[in-house]
Amino acid sequence: MYNPDGELVGEVYDVGFAIGEAKVYLMVKSKRGGELSIEWDNVAAAKDIIILKEAVEIPAGPAVAPAVEAAAEAAAPQAAAPQATVAAPAAPQAAGEGVICPYCGKPATWIEQYKRWYCYNCGRYVEGAAGAEEAGEGEAKVCPYCGKPATWIEQYKRWYCYNCGRYIE
Repeated sequence: MYNPDGELVGEVYDVGFAIGEAKVYLMVKSKRGGELSIEWDNVAAAKDIIILKEAVEIPAGPAVAPAVEAAAEAAAPQAAAPQATVAAPAAPQAAGEGVICPYCGKPATWIEQYKRWYCYNCGRYVEGAAGAEEAGEGEAKVCPYCGKPATWIEQYKRWYCYNCGRYIE
């Protein structure tokens, strides 16, 4: 998410809705570590990136920006952080089977409900870690991202998921 002048605001991590209002909010983790919510009405363009109509002040800490604090409180039940919405993670089955987040180097947590590894420090899933085990001869490999069957592409000697549109590491 960027201000109109091109300054990075942060990364959208969730969408919130205010109860009793017809408003949509984007929950953003700012580049400085703070959190804020942005009304959808302030979005000028959205595709791979989001550009705002009006600049917002980027909070420096974990507090929510005062201008949107009431909106964040109203949207809080729908905009909860990922750890509040996922099932209790199951421990890896064998000792030493844990996954380290490639982005921050901290241990990731297995989320049984989604069958994926999640880094609570980064607030995102660790791509390629879940389901990374090799398929045996004659077995179909399952995509670790969506759980659908993958296809072996002989030309590239790699597994490919047509559902996700990407190769599986």
